[in-house]
Amino acid sequence: DTLHIVFLREKPGKETAQALLSQNSKADEFAAKGREVYNLRHDREQSVFTNNFIEKILKAPATTRNWNTIRKIAEKYR
Repeated sequence: DTLHIVFLREKPGKETAQALLSQNSKADEFAAKGREVYNLRHDREQSVFTNNFIEKILKAPATTRNWNTIRKIAEKYR
């Protein structure tokens, strides 16, 4: 499993967030909290997750980072 965090400029509306959550499957779990979207990818082969996928569903620019990258950045600035 891999965890990705998607950073958005602004919080998605309820309808667009719900459109993303409707994509939950055995391969992908999505959660939206504020200006962040979380993706827990269980099966890389079956996953629909990409940054472009998120931007298309949410109709907003986004940047995505793997959880390990986020941890390394946080450690650097402690």
